[in-house]
Amino acid sequence: MITIRKFKRADTKTVATLVAKTYEEFCSNEGNPKAVDRYINYFNTKTSSRLQELEGRFANAEIIYVALNNEKIVGMVRGGRHRVSNLFVDGQHHRQGIGTRLMKIFEAAAKQKGSEHINIRASMYANKFYQKLGYKKTTGQRIFHGLKIQPLKKILI
Repeated sequence: MITIRKFKRADTKTVATLVAKTYEEFCSNEGNPKAVDRYINYFNTKTSSRLQELEGRFANAEIIYVALNNEKIVGMVRGGRHRVSNLFVDGQHHRQGIGTRLMKIFEAAAKQKGSEHINIRASMYANKFYQKLGYKKTTGQRIFHGLKIQPLKKILI
């Protein structure tokens, strides 16, 4: 059974590992190799200083939730009232509605904080997923820090 709850500091290492692993598995062909490695290594928690930095970034996020399957973290969403920074679901749990549930909770939290819209720099892999949730392209594909992205926006009603 999938449950969703707010992020706890103790989740940092598991969440960071999930992000790096999932990005590498599904998006590693979406940019120049240096940029892809930089993104994946950003979430590397092998040093205590890096773990502490990520812990602070995650804990200070305006909105951040995790999805659990029997107490194991299998998904996460993070961002601010106007932007999703990260949405990742473990590959073994794709197409089970977890990403959709995380986004619905994120959108509700953003609305509660006064947002009327949410922007996303979607990976090419996730682009269609977001469009199914009502996000619209704002421009064509872009290169952002060496990574291919599709800017999207959703007006919250």
